[in-house]
Amino acid sequence: MSQVHSDWIPDFITAQSPMGLRRMMFMTNAKAGTQFKYFDIQLYKDESGKTKWIAWFYRRLEDLKGLEQNKED
Repeated sequence: MSQVHSDWIPDFITAQSPMGLRRMMFMTNAKAGTQFKYFDIQLYKDESGKTKWIAWFYRRLEDLKGLEQNKED
């Protein structure tokens, strides 16, 4: 994996299917205007038996602050 700087934090996206996860990856990249490197893609099953696909990636802290400001608008 490439070097991660101290101002990058782990983040993740989820979907109900592998194809849905691919769509979320595309939408997340498009929304941020960059190409994230996704890693540690997992299938998670909760107590009720529902499954979720999870993909982890690193996001710059300043980009995350921008997303939080957009939510409040």
